[in-house]
Amino acid sequence: MREELAERAGHSGQYLMISMEESTKTEAIISMYERLAQRHENVGITIQAHLHRSLDDVKRVLGLPGKIRLVKGAFKEPQEIALARSVELNERYLELADMCVLAGRECSLATHDQVIVDELVRRDFRM
Repeated sequence: MREELAERAGHSGQYLMISMEESTKTEAIISMYERLAQRHENVGITIQAHLHRSLDDVKRVLGLPGKIRLVKGAFKEPQEIALARSVELNERYLELADMCVLAGRECSLATHDQVIVDELVRRDFRM
């Protein structure tokens, strides 16, 4: 079914964006993205900045085609797995945004946080 969705989206000029869920599903979602992105350039993935693993996840997906949608993360996770809303999380988000932009990747920097929006604008990132 996933393969068929990617194909249908591609034939109609659309993107298939894979959303992220709670951390227990992160590995399965990234693995699915890896399989689909190797065969379809119209597939993208969402990365949640708050997860401790996200730095490695971004490095991992930067090696594949497709859009990266960066979000802070909406799922409540234990501190062993994720950062809480904080200055540290904002810094992590900006670090991951830098990685994506500097790699020349098409990305969507998705946030409602005005502090981050202002900093992205200051850095001249196009959101």
